[in-house]
Amino acid sequence: MNNLKMSELVRLAHSDVFFVRTQLHDYFKNNVARVNYELEEALPIFNTNWQDVIDWADAYFRTSIDTKNWTVALLLYVCDHVKDQVQLLGRSLITTHFSEEKGLPLLINLQEHPTKNMQFFVTNYLEGYASDNIKVILQLEDYFKTTLFYINTNRATKTRVYYFLENQSKKYKEIAVMTVRVLTAILDTKTAIDKDKIIDILITISEIHTDVEVPLLIK
Repeated sequence: MNNLKMSELVRLAHSDVFFVRTQLHDYFKNNVARVNYELEEALPIFNTNWQDVIDWADAYFRTSIDTKNWTVALLLYVCDHVKDQVQLLGRSLITTHFSEEKGLPLLINLQEHPTKNMQFFVTNYLEGYASDNIKVILQLEDYFKTTLFYINTNRATKTRVYYFLENQSKKYKEIAVMTVRVLTAILDTKTAIDKDKIIDILITISEIHTDVEVPLLIK
């Protein structure tokens, strides 16, 4: 197997022969340095339909890859995989390998992810990374709009986002202006419960930042 390119090794993950897949597993375990070096070429192993390969690859990539090799692009590749198990791995890898340097690019890219699980996952980093960081928060405007606009968004996700925006808007005028923009854009599309929450936040903003324009509806 040493003579095979990584792309050729990965194709063995599709083999119908269980022994071949087992040999591939052994090769990965015995050649951790090579897999680290050729990580981008190795990750398509998850495209196999064999669950035994997916399971050992899941465990392998959790523990055998150095943090420095997990670039933002490769973390996003795992998160964007069509298989739920691989997406879960991606979220776990981000939790393990998240850093200040990777923070903003990850949040900016993850905000566009369509799945409910990923939208909720992003909220884990709002308080820990984006809180009091005006530059980061302003760049997440599309995430806030998407999360709050769609009716089928996880309720816990919406609750976290509402709380975060209200809290940050109290502190910073720039965030208050953005929050007003986001909330007024969705005001006419929400349920009565959300409308009440939105109006409460807008009233709070108008009381703290008297020079920030809010909809006439709430004045």
